[in-house]
Amino acid sequence: MQARLIGAALDDVAAGRGGIYVSPLGRAQQTAAIALAGHPATVDPRLAEVGAGAWEGLHKAGLPQRGTDLMTYTSAPDGETLDQLIARVTDFAGGLTGPAIVVSHGLWGQVLRGLVKGLTPESMGAQDNGQGCVYHLSQGREARLDAEATI
Repeated sequence: MQARLIGAALDDVAAGRGGIYVSPLGRAQQTAAIALAGHPATVDPRLAEVGAGAWEGLHKAGLPQRGTDLMTYTSAPDGETLDQLIARVTDFAGGLTGPAIVVSHGLWGQVLRGLVKGLTPESMGAQDNGQGCVYHLSQGREARLDAEATI
């Protein structure tokens, strides 16, 4: 599904100065292999999902809930804090030099989308966290593209 959504913009972005970037983690690598249709991508460790510390590998249902998944996972003992995640996403985004395709993870994406839209850290986790879709971010706005949409 994401491959069809990305397809319309893929060649333009690949030929431009922005680049294509992928998380080093397995799920994002699998998505990229399908969606990027063989276009070369830069693997960037800053795109990895939030580090859950002592909660790594545990089921969500057994964790103390903090309102949103973003707030829950960034409160994990020995894990990455929300401020640290925001700094990592900001560092990545600050290095972009043009339109880019980024294949990452849900909570990471909530932070990026929140930064683009000017949201407070506390409200970033309240955004939807769709799977099998593409978020097009431009000039402080977001458009969610689903399978029936085009770029």
